[in-house]
Amino acid sequence: MNFQKLDANYYQAELSPKKVELNPLKYLSVAGRSSPEAKVFNQSIAEIYGFIHALKNHGIQSGNDFEIAQMEAYWWVEKGKEFKTVPRDEWYWKILIPIPEFISLSDFEAIHSPMNGKVTIEEINEGTCVQMLHLGSYEEEEPTIEKILEFMAENQLAMNGYHHEIYLNDPRETPVKELMTIIRYPVKAKN
Repeated sequence: MNFQKLDANYYQAELSPKKVELNPLKYLSVAGRSSPEAKVFNQSIAEIYGFIHALKNHGIQSGNDFEIAQMEAYWWVEKGKEFKTVPRDEWYWKILIPIPEFISLSDFEAIHSPMNGKVTIEEINEGTCVQMLHLGSYEEEEPTIEKILEFMAENQLAMNGYHHEIYLNDPRETPVKELMTIIRYPVKAKN
């Protein structure tokens, strides 16, 4: 199963903001609170990948192989606060990896991992979103975010969910200037 073929909008973004409609997807997820460079965040990435590889091996044994999708993350701060004013070690995050619809709760429970109890399966339906492709460092996303916010204001849209990042390439293997990240915000019509 190739996730990139499921929904043309999901992994395709332009260098300018665009409104898209997305279908619900099922994810493995693990959540926490820390800066992106913290040990706990990076350990959680390694652990969720260990879990998804075990799930893939289980799928192969039962005749349901699948391609492992790109990692994603939600980022947020306490309600009423702005990212710019909150120390990075107080950021909340949820690491997400889309999984095929055919993965069942029994498949999930068959995996014996130290992450049992930390990793969950959840379905997320972001619906209407505004997204844009960001090129380069994660530390320099602000101009991309500003363009998205301007587009939302011009189109009478308000945020309806978390700051969502989809990492299209691996930062361990990709030069910083070549990193590609889809920045996405679920939206709703302004009242």
